Amino acid sequence: MEDKRLKYVIVAVQDYRECGYSNTLHTDKGYLIVAEDYPGGKEAPHNLTNYRRIVFEKVLGEKFGHEAIILEPKSTLFLALLTEMELKLKDLLKTQCREFLDHINYRYDEEIEYFGEKYVINGRNYEDKALRYFYEFYEKIKRFYDYNYPLYLVPATQEDEEKYYGDHERGNYYEPISPQK
Repeated sequence: MEDKRLKYVIVAVQDYRECGYSNTLHTDKGYLIVAEDYPGGKEAPHNLTNYRRIVFEKVLGEKFGHEAIILEPKSTLFLALLTEMELKLKDLLKTQCREFLDHINYRYDEEIEYFGEKYVINGRNYEDKALRYFYEFYEKIKRFYDYNYPLYLVPATQEDEEKYYGDHERGNYYEPISPQK
């Protein structure tokens, strides 16, 4: 029997079912959150997808990943999501180094600014990279909030990706395929 679990939730400022999957996801308008459990999923606390998923599940509850949710611009739920992301980031930054140290991979260290404070991260360390990507994700979601964009959280399946990806035969990669008549 085939596994029917959801794989992704698309977080975007537009509904990919209207604007096209590739136009939403493969530009700066949308992002993926892995919503299924896979080996190393919940067991790996430093997994990048878990940072995103845990925060969204905490704020939105059981609905996240099971039904489409629209967060209105400047809504209290949208603000609660940003606040929770910021708290998670600040919690992760508590253990982050603030000055350069001598170690074997010191040449990969770089100074990054998070929330106006400087931290040192190692570009080859998986946890440091995950923290950096999570911060960049937070900054983009915050930018959506600041620009008064709504936030669409729509579960996606493999069939949706194929249906709404675009009509490659016509050379139109950024529009949904028109329904068959």
